[in-house]
Amino acid sequence: VVLAFDAPAAGFVVPNDYVASYVATDPARLIGFGSVDPSAPTAIDELERMTGDLGLAGCKLGPIYQNIDPLDPRFLRVCEALERLGLPMLIHQGTTFARAGSLLQARPILLDEIALRFPELRIVIAHMGHPWFEEAIAVVRRHPHVYADVSALVGRRWLLYQALVAAV
Repeated sequence: VVLAFDAPAAGFVVPNDYVASYVATDPARLIGFGSVDPSAPTAIDELERMTGDLGLAGCKLGPIYQNIDPLDPRFLRVCEALERLGLPMLIHQGTTFARAGSLLQARPILLDEIALRFPELRIVIAHMGHPWFEEAIAVVRRHPHVYADVSALVGRRWLLYQALVAAV
């Protein structure tokens, strides 16, 4: 999965067009996920363009990088559009070194409310919500369309061990 990321608040922008063109070089092996900045007035139009015109298969979001609360109406309208379009959301809902947003915006427990409001939205909590593994697991356990990955933990054995023990 190749990820775009639209997080100008933190200075990270990987354009959807770039990801789509890269994925087109080997579509049998690569899957592209686009991204939108939920605070941008064009976010919903861009979601529709990235699925329709660019053929991207999901959306990467990161409230702490995008400096937006996941329960902000602008973020929720993106969730509503993702559910309507049938696009999964990969969300960085955990800590980071970047100082663009507040750690309060990054708590995995906030996704419980989103999963309740949008029960058909597929949500993947990146990095199992590090360091809030228990919160991420509680949300995953409660909602049938919420998942977690361990992508940033594989090279960090102690963290991976803690996360997997918590999941068991």
